[in-house]
Amino acid sequence: MSESFDYIVVGGGTAGLVVAARLTEDANVRVLVIEAGADKRNDPALETPGLVAGAYSDDRFIWPFQSTPQVRTNTSSRL
Repeated sequence: MSESFDYIVVGGGTAGLVVAARLTEDANVRVLVIEAGADKRNDPALETPGLVAGAYSDDRFIWPFQSTPQVRTNTSSRL
């Protein structure tokens, strides 16, 4: 890749895309967003109304990393 960018945002989740959108409000700024995984924009599970809710528990769309239990956070070990 021979292009250059002013900013690189790692992670295209809600926070990463908001940061990228705000940075690109300046037309002179070039921003690259890096997101892990394959491009799933055309996947029927994401494009079909009513099916997208199932993606939140589907390992094809989430990365089910596990951590050790965090005693003081009162949360599960699934990140």
